[in-house]
Amino acid sequence: MLLVVAGAAYWYLMRPPPAPVEPIKIGFEAPLTGPVAWDGMYMLYGALLAEEIINERGGVLGRPIKIIAEDDESKPEKGAAAVEKLITKDGVVGIVGCIHSSVAFAIIPIIEKYRVPFVITNAWRDELTEMHNPYVFRITSYISYNLGLFADFIKWTGAENIVCYSQADDYSISQQEGIIKKLEEKGIKVKSNMYHEIFATDFTADLTKIKSEVPKVDLLYTGTIGANTALILKQAREMGLKFLYLVTYTGVVLQPDWWEMLGDYGDYTVVMDLYVPGHEFTNLGKEVARRHRERFGVPATASSFCQFDGVLALVAAIEKAGSTKSDDIIKAMEALDIEGGNVKRIKFLMEPTGPKYHQVVPPVFFWQYQKREIKIIHPPDLAEAKFVWPPGNPKA
Repeated sequence: MLLVVAGAAYWYLMRPPPAPVEPIKIGFEAPLTGPVAWDGMYMLYGALLAEEIINERGGVLGRPIKIIAEDDESKPEKGAAAVEKLITKDGVVGIVGCIHSSVAFAIIPIIEKYRVPFVITNAWRDELTEMHNPYVFRITSYISYNLGLFADFIKWTGAENIVCYSQADDYSISQQEGIIKKLEEKGIKVKSNMYHEIFATDFTADLTKIKSEVPKVDLLYTGTIGANTALILKQAREMGLKFLYLVTYTGVVLQPDWWEMLGDYGDYTVVMDLYVPGHEFTNLGKEVARRHRERFGVPATASSFCQFDGVLALVAAIEKAGSTKSDDIIKAMEALDIEGGNVKRIKFLMEPTGPKYHQVVPPVFFWQYQKREIKIIHPPDLAEAKFVWPPGNPKA
């Protein structure tokens, strides 16, 4: 009997260890180098936080998840190649991410070819969901929705002499042209419609033209993202321009670098954003905001949150479907209704026409730096402070 027990014990101790559980791989793609890498990194932070939190809670279908990241360098051909690699070599079950709509359009034929779900978390062109592609979902805003909000806000401020000045990429151009059209519908004419190259760093020639405008410009809208958002304002203030600076996306505006680059020049900036620090709607959102700062040393942005919610939605659909097969995941995505990080509920709209198909619309706010503190100023029912014109502005 002892020999039998001893033999069994020996077999147990000497048997090969169990094979590690293979993770469920989720592809992430965004610009991690280049002019908007800043935003891409915050998207990656959101994806990595989702991986961490989901795995702490047991993963999905008894398996951990693993984020596999690729850099698209803000180039459509790089994005398409990255997604093909993620699907064919890395074996991901879905793709989450993307900043540039042009990159998203290049990716869509790849995800159609391999029948893999694609959750867009930062590209805003209406057509991305308006085409009603069965594999394409989106958890961020879309341009036509934003345009009306921007135009309403600008009219609400009472601005009269407006310049629009953005980087020359597909997103910024389409949004800027749309805002101008919406303003014209409201009887407001833009004085100048200008663009700069995406890799530019010296804006003085364009700003000199803006400075020569008569009457003086009281509001400048920009769709520029990344560090150039700060550079434009820095060079403008150094030239004595006192316009209200209206920014379409946070990125650098929320970071300590904003104040390091600008000092007091950074005050009075107004931002349209999908997330305002300290105004999380769910307990999960509060946890994400806290852990983002603890792990990465910086506050979360809308990019972080939309990416977190994108990964969360894909994983929840896998759990709901009980499967990693694309068709099962897509069917489950269409029926999701779960708590999100930035949105109260992740529930995809399924309208039969228009961009509200496979679309989650986050909340939208306008906030302003006032004495270096963030204050929501619009919509009025959520405002915590009055809107303030910068000192020296023609409207002040």
